[in-house]
Amino acid sequence: MTSVYDKDTGEELISPRSFPKLYDKVTRLHKDYLRTLGALPRSWHNYHEWTSQCQAMGVKTHHGTPPERLSPTMIYGVFECRGYIEVRKEEKTNLNLYRLTDKGKGYLDGLLSQD
Repeated sequence: MTSVYDKDTGEELISPRSFPKLYDKVTRLHKDYLRTLGALPRSWHNYHEWTSQCQAMGVKTHHGTPPERLSPTMIYGVFECRGYIEVRKEEKTNLNLYRLTDKGKGYLDGLLSQD
């Protein structure tokens, strides 16, 4: 398998859970999704809390609609492979939970300082 590198930072991306597709670019839309997770308290959140925050902040999918679900490609192939978020399973519900990492917070702080 050939390595994939982030086009902006040159950092080698690490495939989480052998996820097959890693994206070499964090797009404007991906950054919007990350901003919404960063706007929530810094704890674990399920997809509904994250997508509700997207709706509250006016973030829409590339189809122009509020997100109903989170794309595994975005979660694993954009965010987790860069170490921006952590993902774990909630034992009771077996739903994925998401949390911004320190690295993700640093990246997000850098984005916000550019605004």
